[in-house]
Amino acid sequence: ENARLREQNVELNGQVLGLSLSEAAGLFQNPAQSLATEIDTASRDQLMEALRDREEINLRLRQYMDRIILAIIDHNPSILEIKK
Repeated sequence: ENARLREQNVELNGQVLGLSLSEAAGLFQNPAQSLATEIDTASRDQLMEALRDREEINLRLRQYMDRIILAIIDHNPSILEIKK
């Protein structure tokens, strides 16, 4: 039973990692205009909306990175060690 549960755990962690990678890829599929172009041509409301969009993307990327780091800590924490 323990071996089966360990195997399921490894499989589920792999699925989480796969979903995280696809989510990160999705964040970059629709690149927005450059910030400089948006500032030159946008109204204040449009700029505020663009800022909120950027903040949302940053939050999602941070969450993605947190999940990746936690998966690494669970599976192979030695790769996070800084070696001199």
